[in-house]
Amino acid sequence: MNTNSNWRSDEPITAAIERQIQARMQPHTPPIDVSAQGATVTLTGHVANQATKEAIVQLASATPGVVNVNDNLVLGGHPFLDWFFPWRNPNRDLDQVSGT
Repeated sequence: MNTNSNWRSDEPITAAIERQIQARMQPHTPPIDVSAQGATVTLTGHVANQATKEAIVQLASATPGVVNVNDNLVLGGHPFLDWFFPWRNPNRDLDQVSGT
């Protein structure tokens, strides 16, 4: 049993950010882990470039209820995906990065 009284209120923030990221992700891109505790969101994962990283952080920051974003995103491809999907363009993980 979760004794943290905020756990239920954190779920909608996490789900909203995850939905927004998934709606914009290209196929075969590394997953981004999103967790929330209160109004603070933590993003963890690999991104291909700085533009993608900035777009994801901005997307999380603009989500209602978010006050602070801990950016633990790492620049650089994900070795597993690069090996299994060599045809993917690792420099373009998000659709329309400039349009987000």
